[in-house]
Amino acid sequence: MPAKYCLTLLMTCLLSAPAAAQVTNMAEVPTEGEWLTGDEILKEYTDTVQTGMYSWTRNNNGIPVSFSEIHHGNTITEYSEFGREDFTIRGVWIVKKNVICYYYDDYRINPVNCFTVLKSGNCYYHYDDEKPQNFQNMENWNSVGFNENETPTCVPPIS
Repeated sequence: MPAKYCLTLLMTCLLSAPAAAQVTNMAEVPTEGEWLTGDEILKEYTDTVQTGMYSWTRNNNGIPVSFSEIHHGNTITEYSEFGREDFTIRGVWIVKKNVICYYYDDYRINPVNCFTVLKSGNCYYHYDDEKPQNFQNMENWNSVGFNENETPTCVPPIS
């Protein structure tokens, strides 16, 4: 194959890489925002679909694993994960005190996952519920999500 065709093919591949592949700097963290109370979490999450990504897991190409989660008003949740083994499961979400908890009975997910929520811009950063709510160690977020009908303003940028 002539060199000019190889170069053209290489440039086409590089320029058409998916947007998610550009999310690589997980060291970027929010520097401001508000910690949501339980009432605020209920208001912000009820009857929404959040799309987001994890900070701690990547697929075979090094791209963060993404998710979508429907928060029905009756506390049922439908969780879908994309990037490693694509799957969808159902569970329950509840808010107690100032923490949101998810309960699943599927082997692919921890049975109980509880988080405090930092809202920065229109993004929701989920932190282990045992961590203090302050702006130290902000890089320790577990996942970040946004409502699917909005353009996210997250750090790091996600789409």
